[in-house]
Amino acid sequence: MSKKKTPEGMPGFKEVFDMAEEKVDPAPFKGKEGYAIYSFLENEQKRLEVLDELFSKKYINLKRHPQTEKLLLNEVYKRNLLKEDLFERLKYADSPLNKHLEQIFNSAFK
Repeated sequence: MSKKKTPEGMPGFKEVFDMAEEKVDPAPFKGKEGYAIYSFLENEQKRLEVLDELFSKKYINLKRHPQTEKLLLNEVYKRNLLKEDLFERLKYADSPLNKHLEQIFNSAFK
């Protein structure tokens, strides 16, 4: 920005014009933007390296040695055991679930 010139016929107003002149710091955030871009690029590089390793090594191993079926069978077995245990506990008349259901029905139909 160019400096404002004071008119020749007004020497007393020179101080006023100097105070009114704006002093702008050129690009105050320029340094911070550089670090932000550099940091972004570093993070992007790390992310791409992790993706490269995933698709070049781990994904190939998963395709060659799938574990999904075994894990699913294991979870189904555990779920069935929990179901049996739950039904075993709830089949009696004095089970906590039956007591709570009895209270709900009794309070609703009074």
